[in-house]
Amino acid sequence: MEKAIYGLAMPFNDGYCEYNQLTNTFSFDKTNKDSVIFDTIVGATINHDYSQCLGDIRDNLIVKANEYGVCFKLTPNCPLGYSAYKRVKRGALRHCSVSYMVRESNKDEQVGKKAEALFRNVGWDERVIVNEYKQILLFEVCLTNNPANDITFCTIDPNHPLLKGVEWK
Repeated sequence: MEKAIYGLAMPFNDGYCEYNQLTNTFSFDKTNKDSVIFDTIVGATINHDYSQCLGDIRDNLIVKANEYGVCFKLTPNCPLGYSAYKRVKRGALRHCSVSYMVRESNKDEQVGKKAEALFRNVGWDERVIVNEYKQILLFEVCLTNNPANDITFCTIDPNHPLLKGVEWK
């Protein structure tokens, strides 16, 4: 069996949330499969640290989008990669993340107003902004235990259910 690290680095069925205390506002960012564009070189790192590079799509990294999110397969080919593989295998490294640049987004006023109405029903007074990404340029995947989104995962199991249907060729 080939040694490889697989993962779901950007789930589509979830959003990213940030709270701004100064403006008393929650901002939710969401994306979908059609909005993701992969840069000409997508790299793989540990903790978004470019001095800990594991490879890129020109060599040992495959990055794809399926119905669940942005998935990847990283085939270790250096000491740091083999170390990362062992850490994933024993469960010491469990999550992943991505770096991207937003090229186009729209505010979803209707969803934002619905969310604010729900907040009011429970006595909260925060504003809600929902941004839907229309186009993002993804340029990095990383292995980390501190992701922005806890739904991410990395595994050595190529048959994980959320990786179903991804062609790794």
